[in-house]
Amino acid sequence: MPAVPEFFRVFLGGIAVGVLIAIPTSELMVKLYHEDLAIPVVFSIVIPYLCFVLAEHAFQVSGVMAVLTAAICLNATGLMRLSAETTEAVYTTWDVIVLICNSLLFLLIGMSIDIITLAHYWEAILYAVVAVAIARAISVYLFLPMTTKLFKFPAIDISSQHIMWWGGLKGGLAIAIVLTIPDSLPAKPLLFELTLGVVLVSLLMNASTIRYLISWLKIDTLTFPETVELRHNLERVNTAVDAVLHQFSQMHLLDKEIKHTIGNSMQKELEINIKELTPSQRLEFVRKNAIHAEREELEFLHDIGLLNYYTYLTYRDLLHHDLERSFEELQQLKKKTVPKKNIFIRMEWRIIQLLGQYDWTQPILIKYQKLRFANKVQHNIAGVLMAHAGLKVIKEYERSLDLFQYYQLKKVYQNRLRSRQMRLLEFSKYYSDFYHQYDYLLFQKIALKYSLRLINEEHEAGKVSTKVYKRIDERLRVALKKLPIVKAVLSLNRRDDWINNVPFFQGLPEQELKKMAGSAQYINFLPGDNIFHQGDKGHSVYILVGGRLDVYKRNRHGEQEHLAELREGCVVGVHALLQDTRRSATVKAKTHATLLRLSVKDIGRLSKILPELQHRLRIIDSERIENVEM
Repeated sequence: MPAVPEFFRVFLGGIAVGVLIAIPTSELMVKLYHEDLAIPVVFSIVIPYLCFVLAEHAFQVSGVMAVLTAAICLNATGLMRLSAETTEAVYTTWDVIVLICNSLLFLLIGMSIDIITLAHYWEAILYAVVAVAIARAISVYLFLPMTTKLFKFPAIDISSQHIMWWGGLKGGLAIAIVLTIPDSLPAKPLLFELTLGVVLVSLLMNASTIRYLISWLKIDTLTFPETVELRHNLERVNTAVDAVLHQFSQMHLLDKEIKHTIGNSMQKELEINIKELTPSQRLEFVRKNAIHAEREELEFLHDIGLLNYYTYLTYRDLLHHDLERSFEELQQLKKKTVPKKNIFIRMEWRIIQLLGQYDWTQPILIKYQKLRFANKVQHNIAGVLMAHAGLKVIKEYERSLDLFQYYQLKKVYQNRLRSRQMRLLEFSKYYSDFYHQYDYLLFQKIALKYSLRLINEEHEAGKVSTKVYKRIDERLRVALKKLPIVKAVLSLNRRDDWINNVPFFQGLPEQELKKMAGSAQYINFLPGDNIFHQGDKGHSVYILVGGRLDVYKRNRHGEQEHLAELREGCVVGVHALLQDTRRSATVKAKTHATLLRLSVKDIGRLSKILPELQHRLRIIDSERIENVEM
């Protein structure tokens, strides 16, 4: 059917337009941004409009999909790299725009409705409502559990799934899409009436009854931990009110009798009856308060610029995962076998391994590895600070827990703290230059950005004149631009020194080896990274100049067997020098590792010039054949 390929062309074309426009313009927005809230706001308005116009009129693809994709890209690649204050300003602006547009849209709906015409299509509308409900049910009850299981998200209970299905209200987006259909399409009037009918049914039936469904399913009923949290926060409010009233009373602004009357009234309003907590319930209460403290610390670290958005998201998801499960469940999960890495980490490892094989990808790989190393340092520094925040809360509640529970919970956070500190120590040991430079760069950047934020607040409050503010602001920004660029390197010997130590290169002309050393590249890997896989075609030979590698090989049952551990000075992937061969084993980084990569093409060119090298390669080839025959 011609309609099917046309649908995919329009749909996927809209996505492509959104990506191609939003990502470069988001990057431009970040470059132009200098704590000026107007720039991101303007970009967030211009980008969707530009995407829609180009998609609809220049490429004849879906403008709606282009705008939706552009919004996702803008949020992920642009806004999340700006300050929390800036993103809040953008969201607030769009809240106002959405309110205005929704009002105008529903006004348009009201003016467009013809009751007689709708009544004429009542049967078709009924079929459409049923079809939409069935499609919604499939996506919620079938695909949602599959997605949560695949990506290891917390499971969603059946009651919440019922609400998600019934709460699939139709409105602005459906109307906007149907209005973009060309008038030349004969079926547009029918589609328009069907859309209006489905929207009206969802607004009149679903929207008006969803509150009763929530009550009937008891989703709004507080669980015991939520009741405990409610009591705790009511007590905090009560204490704060007493402190304020006491302060007014001391200043003779409030009579003592009135103070007691107000205090008793507030206490009565905020009072909640609850049974005494069991030991396990007290443990859960303290643990969740520790997690909340970690989350507050995480928000602060992201706000002051210590964390990028992606590291922030990783930790936020981990904390959400901890909140969803009880302490006992988490302990049981840790006792089980180590879970497989998620699909995104496995994909990243594969990309790194592929990038490491080709000459033209080396600048990309080196830059990408530098970003990964920076994220690793950020991740562990933030983890140390968050663990300290959790331990502080646990210490505050020491008396409310029995001794065993207190030390059990404290031990969990102390283990987290020690493991993160050890990872930082290990990283600084292998990459001391990078670590100390990046540590300086990171905290210098935080100090400068925090200073910019403070002086901006002082200026907005009228405490600093505009001239003084401009001078300080300019100095701080110049200092930010002068911060050094950090490179992930070890204190390494010269490349030709490493090459001269390789047996089949020894004794060859020094001048030729220096030429090959000039094109060799140092590449850094984190623990667990794949250098290459068994069965891959070899394009590189590596010299291990720092760290340790593990070598694995699949047996006849398809299981990975550990063959060896390689240390500094070992040559990795020699069989790639032979024609029509593939990797005979899988090599992974056991620790932080640095390798010197030599291109097979460069070695091949050198072997044509040097007969001795060609002879040595033939010896390697004959040894390989003998091993195969054995």
